[in-house]
Amino acid sequence: LYFLDGDRLSAQRRMIACSEKEQLPELTMNALLAGPGASTLKRAIPSGTALLDLSMDGKICTVVLSDEFALCDTDRQTAENAVHAIVLTLCSLDAVESVRVQLLSGTELQNCRIDEALSPEADWLQQGS
Repeated sequence: LYFLDGDRLSAQRRMIACSEKEQLPELTMNALLAGPGASTLKRAIPSGTALLDLSMDGKICTVVLSDEFALCDTDRQTAENAVHAIVLTLCSLDAVESVRVQLLSGTELQNCRIDEALSPEADWLQQGS
């Protein structure tokens, strides 16, 4: 799971138990939305954001989020950190190579493109990415 450590994303390892492998992306996404717990890390995704749907098409994962997610769209770094936290988290699973983020209303973000499936890039974990 990826959360903010200052202004950059950092991984927090968690064990997520599931009875069927197909459940893992949804359980992982819900763990990300629940936040970092008792940690010095902070959430990159706005509080109150809910996962409304998650589907797999091959190795592409599509997540549909509640419109509260758009609250991250205040500036480029904040929006990118929120989107990148989702992509990095889900792409850490073997079943996922790229992630498509959608909002229930169909709204696009002004400060970060979400109109296509995204895969992690090396510079996402660098300071001020």
